[in-house]
Amino acid sequence: MIILLTTFASALLYMSYGQDCNINYETLPQLGRRARNYAVAENEPMLFDEDLDNSKWYSVGQNNMPTNYSSLYIGNCGTYYPIWMNGSIPNEGDGAVYRTACIMSFSSSCSVKKIIQVRNCTTHMIYKLEPTTHTSAYCFDIKPAPSFKSAFAGVKYELVFIEETTVFGHMQIKKPNLIFFCAFNKSNDEDMFYTITW
Repeated sequence: MIILLTTFASALLYMSYGQDCNINYETLPQLGRRARNYAVAENEPMLFDEDLDNSKWYSVGQNNMPTNYSSLYIGNCGTYYPIWMNGSIPNEGDGAVYRTACIMSFSSSCSVKKIIQVRNCTTHMIYKLEPTTHTSAYCFDIKPAPSFKSAFAGVKYELVFIEETTVFGHMQIKKPNLIFFCAFNKSNDEDMFYTITW
């Protein structure tokens, strides 16, 4: 009898977890660039979360928002001012919990506070996030951390002749010009970012 009741209680508890996470959500964009150790490359566009919809839930897989700022720096997480969560990661049975998200700045580890919601759905985490300022984005501890690599691209060139009219307008001349093209195979990964330096 006791075993039967325990099993039944476990089943009810499991159902409540599943029902709590049985909601529509979207994948948070640019997740790979939101890693704590991701530093923006020269000429790379920064991430800004000013356009997030605070009525939507965003999935981040099994990744969590950092709950401390000890190894978080200005310029990490693909943005100027990273955002971390001041509070603990919820347990599976906690449902949707409110937490304070902190925007780092040069003068403070929590210069601006945003109230967010978090749900632990066992197989993934979902967040309801507030839009941010133009210079900040939410940070996550990505598992595994994104890899960085550099490679040399091929350079193709073409000789073209451009027609020009002389100063007096009497004669057309063809002036030679070299045009260079950077040639490489582009990845299908939408989170991949390329920086090309000549």
